[in-house]
Amino acid sequence: MIAPPRAFRSTSENLLKFLQANLSTANTQMGAIFVRSQSQYLEDTETFCMGLDWLISTLPNEQVLYWHKLLHI
Repeated sequence: MIAPPRAFRSTSENLLKFLQANLSTANTQMGAIFVRSQSQYLEDTETFCMGLDWLISTLPNEQVLYWHKLLHI
């Protein structure tokens, strides 16, 4: 099987490490990088904006949802 362009393979263990790193608020160089990547850079509407390849949505209950669009079609 041939993988599509820009495809990558990962294990569930690797994805959990990625999630843990993004949720960490540790005062480290990587922590600072993740905080900066999830900061708002473009505001589309009052309830939707973008970070560096992160999408940031504000739900009706004022909860903020950060999500990463992994699929580029």
